[in-house]
Parts: sequence; structure tokens; C-alpha cells
Amino acid sequence: MKFQTVLFFLVPFVLTFLGCNSNASDDNNKNVSVAQHEIVKGEQLIQGSDCTTCHSVSDAGVGPSFVQIASKYGSDKNNVEYLFTKIISGGSGVWGQTPMLPHPAIYKDDAVLMTKYILSQK
Repeated sequence: MKFQTVLFFLVPFVLTFLGCNSNASDDNNKNVSVAQHEIVKGEQLIQGSDCTTCHSVSDAGVGPSFVQIASKYGSDKNNVEYLFTKIISGGSGVWGQTPMLPHPAIYKDDAVLMTKYILSQK
């Protein structure tokens, strides 16, 4: 009986490890998990930066809220590139005359994750 219990738990692990379990829903769950991980990492990066001095999730402050940004831009790949560039380079005129200061010390990969988090706030 012990042997059967061990096999019950061990076989799925071995099949997954060897790539024998090609269930499409597992692939979808993996993609969702990776995307969720990116969003969580983006949120952590924002919380560790000065972004929340001017922005919040749902209330406009000095700058627009993340919800407003997500509503305006959506998750189109070109918009992700545009926004992560804005994080690094700064800018003004899109949301009023108050400029967004540049953040040249933020790495591109981190700015992409931050942008993905912002755009997930619909």
C-alpha cells in the first residue's frame, strides 16, 4: 500500500519533469503564472521606487492613476514600449503640463515589468 501511495505522487512529477505531460491547460496555467509573476515583480519595483510619490493605483495625484494609464493605453506591445520609455526618459504634455521626471537609473527590464503592472490595473 505504501508503494502505491508513493507512485501516486511520484508518477505525475516524473512525467512532468520528463515533459511527457503535454496537457494544453498546463501550458496555459504556466503562461498565466509567468505573467502573474511579472505583475507582482512590477508592483514590487514600483513600491521600491519614487513612483508612488506622484501616482497611485486608483486616485489621480500629481500624475495620473495607474487605472487611468491602463484605461488609456491598454496592453498593446507598442504601448508597453512607449510607456517603459517614458518611465526611463520622462516627459510632459500627455496628462497636463506637470512633467514626469526621468528615471535613467531604472533598467529597461525593470521598467517593462513596472509597465506591465501598471497596465494590469484596469
